[in-house]
Amino acid sequence: MVTLVSCSEDEEPNISDEIVGKWQLIEQLLDPGDGSGVFKEVDSDKTITFLSNGTYTSNGSFCFLDAQNEQESSGSYDPDKMTIAPGNCPIDGGPSKYEISYKIEESHLIISYPCIEPCAQKFKKIE
Repeated sequence: MVTLVSCSEDEEPNISDEIVGKWQLIEQLLDPGDGSGVFKEVDSDKTITFLSNGTYTSNGSFCFLDAQNEQESSGSYDPDKMTIAPGNCPIDGGPSKYEISYKIEESHLIISYPCIEPCAQKFKKIE
């Protein structure tokens, strides 16, 4: 009689699979410059939808920290680097591409913008 036993370590969830879907903005962090900033609830319909092909679409811009959903946008994301590359953004007076970082923490998507003081948006998955 032969008995085989196999043990496997608990695997980390695959971040590229975890991010795919539709997320809605629920909170923003805008630090006043003294380190006291905390996430605060926002009333916004801004969403971002990550597709499995490495692209995203949104009903709001990701060029700047903005809770409005007045401008549709799209771009790409890299789950290995955990970055989002919005489409051309008017930075420094002309179109430019830059990357913003993201992480998934306690089932929330946190997108961090390149601000002098900490600034970020928190999203919850809705689809």
